[in-house]
Amino acid sequence: MTSPLTFRFSTQTQLDIGRVTRELADLQTQVSTGKKSLELVGYGEDAGRLISSISMQSTFQAQQDAIAELNARFDQQTAILNKAAQANYDLATAVRTAMSANDGRGLETELEIAFASMTTALNESFNGQPFFGGERYGQGPIMVRSTAELSVAAIPADVFDEAARHQTFDLGFAAPIRLADKASEISQDAFQAMRSLKLMMDAAGGRLPEGLSGAQLAELEVIARQLESAGSTLSKAEGRVGQLQRSLDLDAERIKTRSNFLAKSIGEQADADLSVVAVRLSALTTQYQAMAQSFSQISQLSLLNYLPIR
Repeated sequence: MTSPLTFRFSTQTQLDIGRVTRELADLQTQVSTGKKSLELVGYGEDAGRLISSISMQSTFQAQQDAIAELNARFDQQTAILNKAAQANYDLATAVRTAMSANDGRGLETELEIAFASMTTALNESFNGQPFFGGERYGQGPIMVRSTAELSVAAIPADVFDEAARHQTFDLGFAAPIRLADKASEISQDAFQAMRSLKLMMDAAGGRLPEGLSGAQLAELEVIARQLESAGSTLSKAEGRVGQLQRSLDLDAERIKTRSNFLAKSIGEQADADLSVVAVRLSALTTQYQAMAQSFSQISQLSLLNYLPIR
């Protein structure tokens, strides 16, 4: 037989043990996950602010990933423009060498090499999208496949196949970035100079002779200057890519700084203070053990123990 007072104390102790058990389970979850709560409801009035901070952090991460991909693209784009520019400079040098030697017989090979380098470079793609074809996917923007085709092509209509708009990308700053020039904007003069050289060779029977005429030397001088100018145009396009990369690097640093600050803020809102948790866990464990021991002792009490035995 248990007294009403003992029964009430026993019931209260059971409730306290249940409460402490739940608190211990919550603290153990914080220790294992490092978070104050696994559910937003556990953050109370801070839940809305936490959701907003996590959303912004996701945006910052997406921007950093996009900049990393853009930098990979621009690294390739820089190499391509350098290759195209060098093709023009090399051909211009070959033309001037032929003029100095008064022998144009090797220019046919030099033209074919330069043309192949130019068309291959400007038709390169990144993730299925041509670098210099404007806002479209598919084949590259240079349609002519040989110097023979170039010699009968109308420039630019028969040489370039491009979208109307440039490729752009918006990092979320409401200021779209133009990723690249279109091929016709940076190589039209180069192809015009190569076409002129090809037509000059065709007029001479397929290749220029040893012993160039005064008219041929004058025409070669014009072509050499055109090629040097075309190389300069491509080099300037390469420089613009470098400037864009430097601007993106500054954006990346700003985004990283803001992301780190936000990560700290999220941590302060969501991360458990493990030193505080450890102290609380130790105190509750001691409390639980004491209550469990008290409950065990109380549950064994009975008025029958105090009745005289007859």
